[in-house]
Amino acid sequence: MTIWSWSTAILPSSQRLPHIVNQSLPEALSQIILKLPAKDTAQRYLSSYGLTQDLRHCLRCWQETASIPLFPIAAEDVSECFAIPQKLYGRVATINQLKQILNRRTLAHRPGREARNPPADVDSNLTRAFKPPRPAAPQEMVLISGYAGVGKPSLVDAIRQTINLHNGRFISGKFDQFRRHHPYSAFFQSLQSLIRQLLTEPEDQIAHWRQQLSRALGSNAQRLLQIIPELALIIGPQESAPSPYPTEDPSLFVRLFHTLLQTFAPLSNRWCYCLTTCTGLVKHR
Repeated sequence: MTIWSWSTAILPSSQRLPHIVNQSLPEALSQIILKLPAKDTAQRYLSSYGLTQDLRHCLRCWQETASIPLFPIAAEDVSECFAIPQKLYGRVATINQLKQILNRRTLAHRPGREARNPPADVDSNLTRAFKPPRPAAPQEMVLISGYAGVGKPSLVDAIRQTINLHNGRFISGKFDQFRRHHPYSAFFQSLQSLIRQLLTEPEDQIAHWRQQLSRALGSNAQRLLQIIPELALIIGPQESAPSPYPTEDPSLFVRLFHTLLQTFAPLSNRWCYCLTTCTGLVKHR
């Protein structure tokens, strides 16, 4: 079994460390396995040379002492091509603040046990065990300001890995000053990114989203397909229908857009749709 097979076999099924799952595996080799499929590409090996040197060191230690002590892995790992690192400097406090907000929202939206009413014949001293339902957590929105070119998108992108660790989805879109003739282009970009993420899921999950989207959109699906073509990769081709551009029929577009969002983010999850436009896309669910 190769190192990559070990990593792909262990990591998806458990968040425990490989040397904890298999106690005969040296911890140094466990660190190498974890580095291979790291979600942040900057944390992976930069070249096959660095990985080969670490494995040779492990082999040499095993042949000499029948053990592999801990050592700094990737010490000789050097990229084969010049690349400017994407690491942000001087933003540690701001990134930590964003992560704290994300963690707070994740805990607030985590489903808990439903409160129950105690039976009539239960002693009153025991009713303290029955707590009232937790009130709904307030919604939050983070606004980041700054001059052009200071790295606002890079700052937001820095928490992408944290979102992935919470089994969330990171989607983004950008309003381009050279594409002003495309209304709501940033929202379309974000939804296109979401659909591409959904297509990487197992077939049964894709079938689930196909059923949900087809049921929610109905005969209006074709209207969105002409605006978001990637949607056809999930729900398939639809019967032709007149598809007014958003500026021609804003009310219809708003309804379809909200229907699509509500399919991905049910009201029970208390998501907030903050779509600021002059046509009334601002909705709080």
